[in-house]
Amino acid sequence: MMLAFTFSGSRFNFDIWIYRYRDGSVYRLTKSDRGGIPQSAFAEPELIRFQRFDGLSILAFLYLPRTWTGEKPPVGMYIHRGPESQFRASFNEVIHYLVNHGYAVFSPNVRRSAGYGKTYVHLDDTYRRMDSVEDLIYAQKWLSSCGRVDPNRIAL
Repeated sequence: MMLAFTFSGSRFNFDIWIYRYRDGSVYRLTKSDRGGIPQSAFAEPELIRFQRFDGLSILAFLYLPRTWTGEKPPVGMYIHRGPESQFRASFNEVIHYLVNHGYAVFSPNVRRSAGYGKTYVHLDDTYRRMDSVEDLIYAQKWLSSCGRVDPNRIAL
């Protein structure tokens, strides 16, 4: 008996893998094209946690360019679709393009993002909708003070 599944990660584009129950072996069935780009060129993000004025902790992923030589890179905030969605460190061609061209990328999971429980999803219901927008302001404040990106070159 076998199990087929898809797998991707921040450095691995989507492929189909097979798991064999009999011997516990796992192998990749497909080999998705990376356009000649070596897998080592893809960045692994760092999981960041920043706080808001109300004490809420927001999770985000920070991708830094590998070629960063001391000059702080500009950063783009990559906002996921939603409102009930979640950014995960899966393979993203746009993010890798930006990172490989010297930009940092910051992807926050502001309130109402799925995957953090029902309370978190409902933190911006009705009259509190702008609270999730304010989370982006606090993301900018964190980026400006972290010392790892250019605080004068932050884009949404």
